[in-house]
Amino acid sequence: MSYHFKADETTDQGLRRIAHEQTLKAIDVLDVAPLPMSAKIHDMRKRCKKVRGLLRLVRGSNTDLYDVENKRFREIAKTVSARRDATSMIEAFDKLIEGHEDKLNVASFAPAHAGLVRRRDEVRQESEDINVVVGELLAELKEGAKAIEDWSLPEADEEVAGFDLFRGGFVKTYADGQEAMEVALEKPTRGNIHEWRKRAKDHWYQVRLLRESWSVPMKSRRRATKRMADHLGDDRDLTLLRDTLTEQPEQFGGVDVVEIVIGLIDREHEQLRLRAMDVGRRLYAEEPESIADRFERYWMSWRESESRLPAEIAEFEDAVST
Repeated sequence: MSYHFKADETTDQGLRRIAHEQTLKAIDVLDVAPLPMSAKIHDMRKRCKKVRGLLRLVRGSNTDLYDVENKRFREIAKTVSARRDATSMIEAFDKLIEGHEDKLNVASFAPAHAGLVRRRDEVRQESEDINVVVGELLAELKEGAKAIEDWSLPEADEEVAGFDLFRGGFVKTYADGQEAMEVALEKPTRGNIHEWRKRAKDHWYQVRLLRESWSVPMKSRRRATKRMADHLGDDRDLTLLRDTLTEQPEQFGGVDVVEIVIGLIDREHEQLRLRAMDVGRRLYAEEPESIADRFERYWMSWRESESRLPAEIAEFEDAVST
């Protein structure tokens, strides 16, 4: 399934196709995919975020549609966020220790790992029956898939090849990312870093959606944006891990073990934020309207060249055959 616009479809057709594909895939993964439940939930949440990234691209064209559908897919993903966070902390802990295993007695951190596993299992037990939750999620996703058929979108302006549906949403998403980064760099609180990461992910999704307009520079930007978002995602997971360990250190190997882990986390925070800043300063170097102008030119040139190509091929084949 292609999470990007194609040349052989109108803009509104592409919007509905992409949203429908991601929603149906989320349903399929939850319902029948032969995967562990944690993997099912992780994949479903990613699909919902992809739909929300798509909706942010068109929110300037239909605010009401954005408000309703963004809320729908946000709430679906939020339903199982606690389960996902509990698993992410284990992954973050293991990655942190493995990254310093040449300097540590890894065996001494086994109680901390075991404590995080117990906590994950407790979260699962305290949550509603997962089969009931999955049934409710499937019902919500099926309703969302049906609603896509009735999405109300304004007609695209043929003179700008449909980019007018995107421009407002693209500009706002990019500007929000710029602001979130500046706020986070000035005051790197948990909430500010998380907001920066969310806005970075939004931009990443939108670059992926528009990537066919000029694949080579878009590929570079896509990779850089993902790298920034990954650094910030790792930072968030470590923040959750730090908070959990400090609340009840006796559950994770005791104060001595927890203090060592917190020291590692704090140093890793500094490195991750520096790496994210290094990429972010370049990604957000342009003014919102300027980068929108550039992306619009990519889009228009791509759509115009793709529309000419079949006729040019036909003319060439006719010339060859005569």
